[in-house]
Amino acid sequence: MKFIKYAKKNSSAVIGISVFVLVIVALLLIKNLFMFDESQAIYGTRLEGIDKVKVMDNQKKDVQEKLRDSTKKVSVRVAGKTIQINITTNEDVSIDTAKELGNKSLEAFTEEQKKYYDIQIFIQNKGNEEQFPIIGYKQHTRDGITWTKDRAGN
Repeated sequence: MKFIKYAKKNSSAVIGISVFVLVIVALLLIKNLFMFDESQAIYGTRLEGIDKVKVMDNQKKDVQEKLRDSTKKVSVRVAGKTIQINITTNEDVSIDTAKELGNKSLEAFTEEQKKYYDIQIFIQNKGNEEQFPIIGYKQHTRDGITWTKDRAGN
């Protein structure tokens, strides 16, 4: 009974508190409708099964080892479902030899990994900047690498 008497006396305060609570509830509902769920992963469900085909550090080192004779620098990085291979070749390496290096770099990965990951290969040659850099891309559904158009004669 005391609460009812208090509410009658201070009806403006009760109304104010009620409106404030309703506004807070409405703002939370609107936030949940328009804002994405922060607890989900950045990539959503696109990375399901990645733990079964994880690229190991020894495979990255294997790529570097396979290309050691014709290159100055090789780096391999995995980002999501993409393997990025950056190669800086020796100055005497031709376009065709560079493309073979790209194909050779794929040998370090299993067939399951090649069918899961997209692979980007970026090849530079500081001694032949007319024809380099070239970029190769292997989509996970394809068997071979697609290369950028050769710059020779352009």
